[in-house]
Amino acid sequence: MTSDDRAVNSVALVVVHGMGHQKSSETLLEWAEPLVRRIEWRLGVGQGVRFSDVVLGDDQPGRVSISAQYLDESGRRRILDLTVTEARWSDSFLAMKRGEIFSWGLGFLWRTVGRLGGHFSRNMALLVSEALPRGRVVGVGWRILWLVRWIWTLIVGALVAVLVAALWWFLFVASLVLSVALLVIGPLLFLPGLGRLLQGMVDAVVDFVGDVAVWTRRPVRAAAMRQAVEDSLIAAREGLPDPATAETRLIVVAHSEGAAITADLLFNQPDGIQPPRVDALLTVGAAITLLGEAQWVKGATRPGAVAAAGIGKTPVLINPVQGWSLAAQQIRWLNFWGIWDPFAAGPISTDGAARRERWYESFGLEPRGTPTAKGPEEHPLHNTALPLTDHQSYAQNIVQVIDPLARLVLDSSTATGPPSPAQTGAITRDAAKATGELLRTQLHVEGVRALGLNRVLVLFSAALVALGPGITAGFAQSVLDSLRGLLGQVGEGGWLGWLLGADGVNKYVVAVAFAAIGLWLNELLWRRYGAMVAWRRSSALATERNDGEPPLKAESVWWAGTVLRGVFLGSAISALTAAGLQPGWLIVCGVAAAILFFAPWLGRIPRVAPARPPYV
Repeated sequence: MTSDDRAVNSVALVVVHGMGHQKSSETLLEWAEPLVRRIEWRLGVGQGVRFSDVVLGDDQPGRVSISAQYLDESGRRRILDLTVTEARWSDSFLAMKRGEIFSWGLGFLWRTVGRLGGHFSRNMALLVSEALPRGRVVGVGWRILWLVRWIWTLIVGALVAVLVAALWWFLFVASLVLSVALLVIGPLLFLPGLGRLLQGMVDAVVDFVGDVAVWTRRPVRAAAMRQAVEDSLIAAREGLPDPATAETRLIVVAHSEGAAITADLLFNQPDGIQPPRVDALLTVGAAITLLGEAQWVKGATRPGAVAAAGIGKTPVLINPVQGWSLAAQQIRWLNFWGIWDPFAAGPISTDGAARRERWYESFGLEPRGTPTAKGPEEHPLHNTALPLTDHQSYAQNIVQVIDPLARLVLDSSTATGPPSPAQTGAITRDAAKATGELLRTQLHVEGVRALGLNRVLVLFSAALVALGPGITAGFAQSVLDSLRGLLGQVGEGGWLGWLLGADGVNKYVVAVAFAAIGLWLNELLWRRYGAMVAWRRSSALATERNDGEPPLKAESVWWAGTVLRGVFLGSAISALTAAGLQPGWLIVCGVAAAILFFAPWLGRIPRVAPARPPYV
């Protein structure tokens, strides 16, 4: 304690990178930049942070140290000393041979695709579950509403079934093509000319996923990876001051494969060996269940079988949740996973049935019995609504990842305690209006949903352009005539006539241009809207600080994105109804358009599922 009775909150934060080779300080900067900015934003005007030490480069381990004075959530004045370092385990192993990686990649590919398809199907089934009528039916009016609800459920179910079937078909075809490519790419490397062309691509694949194969199949190299993380945690703990003079904490943020390595280090130690003392573990996009059990001894998944195989007490990557729940050292474990992240693909627990139960809890669904599944705090979130980028975007998610991390750093009372009741309760729009931070989460989730839906509509509209003239002839011709009149062109000649040529070839050029412009505009609108949601003050904070920033209101809807979605839906429905020319087809298209237009505001908002067993 200092002389003026201000508590010193000394925090060491270690970030652990995910799969793939990482440059020095790359992961450190990826997390330190938004975290420091968010801490300064939370402290308010006039508080700020001061950089006391910044080391970047290859000569010595990178670190970022800051200090600040602030009032914590209890109103107590504190001094923050934060040091951020990184654990770089990617330099601690030698990748497997290319042939071994490609043979291993076949199983890894189908496992990842299967998890992605299953995860997508569960999310889509949630929409059908939301539409189902519930409760007792009493009276004629309620019976009519009940019938309407069932009709609505059937429509939603049909759309969901089509989407899920289309996704599984696409995943199957794509996986089949990639599997054939993995099988034939090895022999092609021996061809003189083609081998040189493919070498760069092969090296990139080996560099990205080679460490994943090493972690599950090479015990010595896997031990070196564990040791690199352990050394970083020990060094961070030793760098903290004497607990008698400050409140000290060690927080670890681990991503993807780094989460699997860190969880194994902390919760899967042989008997009698104590892991490094950690106060809080945040796993983001954890690939723990994807990587599965180690194959150091084929078929040896039980301690007895491992001992019989002559390995003694060497860890075999059993699920770490069991070790966490039984550990003598209580660690607050927060598991963040993106809704569309194929590598994390949902919660962490002891088996598949337990993971499904935790998934139900994360969406506030009624359990089929008394919840018993063990697991850390589950924080489902929305990153980019795109499986290709969701896994790498956690550090860019200010609202649902960086902000909780900043609050954890600033308030020592949340280091080992449970999440607040507001986080674990069902989030509705009415409830969100009453709390600024819940409103921020609500708007962020709806914005990401709209981002993903608009992206799909752009591609669908572009596909309709390419499928003409049978479907889009009238719509495309009216646009073409308008452009010709605007530019003063007459007849079928000119560059516009060539661009939408009668032979149909150039329609694909128009479709690609349409998709590129639409996707660019969609991403531009999202960046502006996402920044507004993340960095504007909530109404409560604006009242307290009065710093001149406009408050975040419940009416702050992504109007530009909504208009964009309406335009794409209008063009698609116009083309489809022109092709059908039947009242029934018009009704079907109109109902589908209405559902898609309001889709971002429908459905449940994910919530935090408390840890089980709970913290003492």
